[in-house]
Parts: sequence; structure tokens; C-alpha cells
Amino acid sequence: MLGIEREGLTFLRVKAKESGMWSLWGSSLLSEAKMGLSAGESVSGAFENILRSSQLTVSKNMMSNVGVQMLLQSSLWSRLGITYLAWSYCEGFLHSYSRLAPFDDVLKISCRSAYLLGQNGQYTEARAKLDQLDPNSLRSLKASQYWLIFRGILQVRQDIHGGNYDSADQLLSQLLQCRDGDPDISFELNILHIELMIQRGNYDNALCRVEEIALGFKREGEDIFFRLKLLNMKALLFNKCGRPQKGFSVAVRAATIAWRAHLLPPLWEAMGIIASVLTSLYEFSAASRILTTIIPRALECEDAALSAELWGFQVDAYMGQAGQAIPQSLQRKDMLILALEGIGRCLGEWSKLGDKIRMSECIAKKELILSALG
Repeated sequence: MLGIEREGLTFLRVKAKESGMWSLWGSSLLSEAKMGLSAGESVSGAFENILRSSQLTVSKNMMSNVGVQMLLQSSLWSRLGITYLAWSYCEGFLHSYSRLAPFDDVLKISCRSAYLLGQNGQYTEARAKLDQLDPNSLRSLKASQYWLIFRGILQVRQDIHGGNYDSADQLLSQLLQCRDGDPDISFELNILHIELMIQRGNYDNALCRVEEIALGFKREGEDIFFRLKLLNMKALLFNKCGRPQKGFSVAVRAATIAWRAHLLPPLWEAMGIIASVLTSLYEFSAASRILTTIIPRALECEDAALSAELWGFQVDAYMGQAGQAIPQSLQRKDMLILALEGIGRCLGEWSKLGDKIRMSECIAKKELILSALG
């Protein structure tokens, strides 16, 4: 199916170039770049197509293509784990090109910017970003529905972290009925549904839901980024269910695919799960070395939940090493001090998201570390 679509785009691009249809030529180049990213192909090839489209847009003064191009560039940088640059592309478009672009592009990029802010726990700023949109332009049904769905996604995520599970469940059930046919929105709602089940401890139902979505992806050939997210959730669920070896194999598979496709956020998440499994197998030193390597890069993703999880895994590894050290030794004290620093970082990340349950767990761990330090 991918080969047929690629051949169709190549034919369209060639004919558009021959006929002098510059807008269609630029759009076909962007579509090729997007298809390559979805299939996990060369990132440099995607950059090449985007730059060729950009050169065409500038030389032919086609401002109508700028929004689609900058949205794709934002998505590309986000997949490479440089979220600030992804957000900057959104802001650059909104400040410089929004008056010249179709409202549909302005809406999508505003929602993208709000989503990136919400990912880092900046819910107030994210809502303010959505509220800046022109109310008159939101009168159409499609635009209004898209805007409301993104506001709903932000609210559901905040409710899940805040422990308001009933409110999140009620709102999520409404959003699932009007997902608008957009694959990104549909996937995000499915992920929120799985996260809600995990928070409630329904691991069996969550695992069944992951398998169900993954089976649909195999038939339809969905984005590789989505498949990696499901693999990581599957590995995490196996780990939570007391089957770390099975979770380890799934996480290694996810890490291998993410490395080949240069998708860094799923790679850091998979490596964190691998480290967590190693900790459960009493391989504390190996887990700590992995996490020490990846955490600085993972912080560039500006994903508070990912950063908090990785810091939590690192604290567990430090505590394990302290437990294996000789009592009253300098090594044990050093490990406990590192664990105390890590739990402070972990608490800070969960505080951004307002996750009271995880914050309570961090405070309990901090008390345990302080009592061990004496």
C-alpha cells in the first residue's frame, strides 16, 4: 500500500512540475516527507523534501503553503526530541504568518502549540493559547469541534494526573464519540483511555486495549510513532503485572525500531523501561548507567511525565545500589545522596503536572531516604 501511495505522489509531483502547478508541486513534496516520517524512513530525506518545498514556496511567493510546511517541521523536530524548537516553529508561524494563512492552518498550529505546552504541565498557558483564536472564525462546525476536542484533551490529561478519574472518564467518553476522523486525535484519545485504565489499576483491560489498537495498525499501516508508543505501553504493563522478562523483550524491540527511525522520545521511554526491568532483576548498576546516559537527552523533550518516570527509575536504581553497599560505607552514603537529589527532581516534574498520587509517593520515598541517611 505504501509503495502505491509513493508512486502516486511521485507521478503527481512530476506532472505538477511539468504543468507549472507550483502549489501542487510543493504540497506533493510535503506529502512525501510526511509519508517517509510515518514509515520510519530517512530523516534526511524528509528534511530534503521540506527544504525543496520551502525553496519553492519562497521563490513563487506561495504563502498558503507555509502553515502546512511549518506544522510538518514542528512535528519533525518533536520526533527528534527537540521540543523547544518544535514549539518555536509553531510560535514563529503564529507571530509572522497567521494573517496571511488559512484559518485551518492557524487552528491546527495553535492546537499543536497548546499540546506541547500541556505536555510539560503548562495547562494555563495552553488554554490561553487556544483562547487567543478568533471567535468569529470558530463559528464553523468543523473548526469549533476541532478546537473543543483539543480543549477536552488538555482537560482529560489534567484530570488523570489530578486524580479526578470519574470526571476524566465522563469527558473522555464524550470525546471518543466525536474524534473527527483525524488519526492523530483518535490515537491521542485512545492513549488517554489506556492511561486512565492504568491509573485505575485495570491492567488487564489496558493490555487488551493496546493489543486491539495494535492489531488495527497492522491492517491499516499506521504511523510508526504510534506503533512505538503502543509497544512502550505494552512493555510497561508487562512490568507492572509482574512479568518483567516479557516487558524487557518488548522494550528492546521498541528501542531498536526507534533507534533505526531516529524517533528519540520513544527511544528514551523504551530505554527507561529497560532500566526499570533491570532494576526489578537486581541489576542496579546497569540500570543506573543507562539512565545516567539518557536522562540529559530526555529532558530536551520537555515531557514532564517522561522526565518524572526516568528520574523515578534512577532513584530506584540508586536505592538498590545503596542496599547492596556495605552498611555505613561512603559508597552507600553517596548513593543515598544521589537518590535524594533524584527524588527532588522527580517530585518537581510531577508537581508540574499536578499529579498528587505520584507526588505523595515521592514524598514517602524522600522520607525513607532521609531516615536511611540518618
